[in-house]
Amino acid sequence: MAEAQEDFSGNEKHYKVLHKALSENNIALWNEFAVSMGPGFKADLKGIRLDGRNLTGAKLTGAKLDGACLDGADLTGADLTGATLTGATFREAKLEGTKLKSPKVTVRTKAVENPETLDPETRRRLKIERMQDQAREFLVDRAKKEAALEKQKAQVKARNNPSPFTNSER
Repeated sequence: MAEAQEDFSGNEKHYKVLHKALSENNIALWNEFAVSMGPGFKADLKGIRLDGRNLTGAKLTGAKLDGACLDGADLTGADLTGATLTGATFREAKLEGTKLKSPKVTVRTKAVENPETLDPETRRRLKIERMQDQAREFLVDRAKKEAALEKQKAQVKARNNPSPFTNSER
């Protein structure tokens, strides 16, 4: 993690404490700092480059990580609950056990301009991901149609088989 990061626009103190914790390979330093700042603490780390860093167990609850680069970072067990991640990247990041609860999480993938330039394994993986997305959309659509059909059947049955307890002779 270089001392000067041109895209960093967050809080310098937060940056320095995290930098020290990462350089000493001791994320507990960061976590203790975050706790000492109080329950409402939200680290401002906008634009930070944490690519390839070990953030295992990091407490980044509510952190402002807009535009952050977390490519290849190990976020195993990290807490990103309520963090803002607009424009943040997580390519090849380890996210096992990472808490990402947020009022609204949107995951966007970048379109590939020329898929022929990708290596065969990446093309295969992207094709599989695209097919999985299509299958999910199909299943959701099918479930909605089946539910609508069942509702319609129930309405028709109710019209054709009136209850014997209703007064149908007027």
